[in-house]
Amino acid sequence: MSARVALVGAGQVGRLLVPRLHERGHRIVAAIGRGAAVGQDIGELAGGTPLGVAVRDDIDAALADTRPDVVLMSTASTLAATEADLLSCIRAGAGVISAGEELLAPWASDPGRSDVIDAAAREHGVSVLASGHVDALWVHLPLTLAGIVTHLDRLEGECTRPFAVARSSNAGVSGLLGAPVERYPVERSGDPGAGAAFSSLHAIARGMGLTVLRARSTVTAAIAEQELVVQLPDGERRIAPGTIAGSTRTVELETSAGVALVLHDVARVGAHSTEHWRVSGSPDVELRASAAQGLVSTATQMVARIEDALNVEPGLHTLSDLPPLRYRALG
Repeated sequence: MSARVALVGAGQVGRLLVPRLHERGHRIVAAIGRGAAVGQDIGELAGGTPLGVAVRDDIDAALADTRPDVVLMSTASTLAATEADLLSCIRAGAGVISAGEELLAPWASDPGRSDVIDAAAREHGVSVLASGHVDALWVHLPLTLAGIVTHLDRLEGECTRPFAVARSSNAGVSGLLGAPVERYPVERSGDPGAGAAFSSLHAIARGMGLTVLRARSTVTAAIAEQELVVQLPDGERRIAPGTIAGSTRTVELETSAGVALVLHDVARVGAHSTEHWRVSGSPDVELRASAAQGLVSTATQMVARIEDALNVEPGLHTLSDLPPLRYRALG
């Protein structure tokens, strides 16, 4: 299936999408971005040949001029930050696949905006859904693993990814890299809020038919397992084993069926993207997976969802309501 695709977001993920779309036979008809990317050819930005598609900053006009079938959005994580662009895409008659984590289980964290987006999508006959690295690895993989058991007590995951030193939200932790663990300001909350771990677990709960009663989160240090070196704005820093090397957010959902759902979202300097899921029940099951290039797998899974976005019922979809990803051979 070939689709006319628009990209909203011309950053790292947006640029990684370009060759993957071409490989699967899709046509990029528009690219919307900001800053220095505006005016540049999206093919050249992605490190390839020119495509004749310049990055624009006027989303409504760009979509009206090009009429894409589907939009791949790689901008922000929350519905609050992406609602306006989502509605622009919907009103232009385009389905949307977003890398925003909150869209994995949108009603769990922002029911008001979810209702607005769902109603608009139904009115205009298009679908809105999430995908990315967490699609197969943080939602559908644990759902499949839990399907092996006849009795489930606990599903627990530890998903590790590289710690992004350059991200402004990580500035506080970056200043603690290499420091003793005791210096980390541990945070505990009964309201985890938005985020990949919270949204993934809610999508899993919905896929299992579980009712969530309570959620809680704890943020602690990620510990260096070996000596590491990281480049910071003020120079190179060595991180000794046993010291702070990032952060770990642990989210736990308590359900009415007594099943505990737990996810440790670990961001560690020098780490590769890995997933380790454990199912406690009858029988116990355990599985490790690795998609070392997390941003690449975000792009590839978004591209793999295009057919679903064009064929599912109109509306806003929680990720676990969609079928698991599968490879589709080109004809």
